[in-house]
Amino acid sequence: MNQKLKNQNGIAHPLVLVAVVGAVLIIGFVGYRVSQSGKTRSNQTSVAPQKKTKIKPIDSTVTEAKKTPKDEKSAIAGTFVQQNNVAWPAGQKEGYVGLNAGNAAASDVSKVEWYLVNTATSDLRHTADSSSVGNLFQYNWSLEGLPAGTYRWVVRVYDTNGKFSFALNNEGNPYLDQMITQVETLGTVAGTFVQQNDITWPRGQREIYIGLNAGNGMDVSKVEWYINSLEADALAHSVTRPAAGNLYQFNWNVQGLASGKYRVQVKVYDTNGNYQLVKNNNGNTYLDTNIVN
Repeated sequence: MNQKLKNQNGIAHPLVLVAVVGAVLIIGFVGYRVSQSGKTRSNQTSVAPQKKTKIKPIDSTVTEAKKTPKDEKSAIAGTFVQQNNVAWPAGQKEGYVGLNAGNAAASDVSKVEWYLVNTATSDLRHTADSSSVGNLFQYNWSLEGLPAGTYRWVVRVYDTNGKFSFALNNEGNPYLDQMITQVETLGTVAGTFVQQNDITWPRGQREIYIGLNAGNGMDVSKVEWYINSLEADALAHSVTRPAAGNLYQFNWNVQGLASGKYRVQVKVYDTNGNYQLVKNNNGNTYLDTNIVN
C-alpha cells in the first residue's frame, strides 16, 4: 500500500478504512436489490393473468328469440272441430268455427279470440271467456250477404297466465279455411242508393243520411242498414215504412266517430222475407261514405 495511505505505525489511515467499508456496504446493498428484483420477476411470471370480462351493451344481448321465447306460449293445444276447407251448404245462413282445448279443462282457458284474416290485416270478430259446452269453444258467424269464396280463420287460445297458442287444423296448420258456396234466394225488390258511391260529407257534420229508392212501398216489408259488416251486431237501423213514396232513409248520427271511410250495406226485404242488397251507382252492393270530423 502507498506510504501516504499509512500512518507511522504502518496502519492504514482511518479515512481509507472508512472509504473501504462504505464501498463494501454499497456493493452489498446493490447485490441485495438485484437479487430481490430477480425474485420479484420470478414471482410475477408464475402467477396466471386474470381474465377480464368483456362488457356488452344491454341492447346487444336482446334478440328476437329472447323477446318472444317459445316457452312463453300457452301450453293449451287447441284443435279445430271442422276439417280444413269445409264448404257450407248452399242456402245456409250461419256457419261456425269450433275448437277443442285438448286435454285442458275449460277452467284452464281464460279466453279465446277468433280472427278473420281475408285481408292484409287480421280482424278480431269474436271473443269468448267461457266454453259453449265442456272444453268446446264455438263462434257462430253470419254467412248472409257474403260473396262465395274461401274465408280464413285464425284462433288464439289463452291460458290463465295470459299466454296464448294458435288452434291447429287437421293438417297441423294454425288456421281454418271455410268456403261459402251458398246461393241465396233473392228478394223480388231491388233498391238503389240515392247518393253517389264514395261520397265525402262536410267536415264536422253531425248527422248524415243514407237514402235509397226501392219498390213502390207496398212490396217492401223491411229495410235494414248495416255498417262495415252484415253481421247482426252491425245492424245500425231498421224501418218498415218509407220516408216518402218509395224513398227509405236512415239519419245517421256520426258525432264522435273517427274520421275515415265507412261501408254501408242495406237489405231490402220483400213480403216473403227474402231480400236483396241495395246497389250503388257502380252496381256494387254497398255505399262507401267518408266522414271528416
